[in-house]
Amino acid sequence: MKIIKFGAEWCPACKALEPIIQELIPANPNHEFVSLDVDDESTTELTQQYKIKSLPTTVILNHRDEELFRFVGMKKKSVIQEYIDDLS
Repeated sequence: MKIIKFGAEWCPACKALEPIIQELIPANPNHEFVSLDVDDESTTELTQQYKIKSLPTTVILNHRDEELFRFVGMKKKSVIQEYIDDLS
């Protein structure tokens, strides 16, 4: 799976979610984690493709890059891990 967090430098909730996402990486070595800044021009296409309207938005994709689930805002590490486990 691929877990993509869409955020921005100016977004306090995005900054707070980033360390939680980073803590999940070692426990999930078979999954790809990506953090994207929506203000970076190189992410415009993906931001539009996934219709990102609020920040932070985290999108979980399967191995074919099909969206399985998304959540908006902050979540506890244990809740995000539960999402990952349930979708794996």
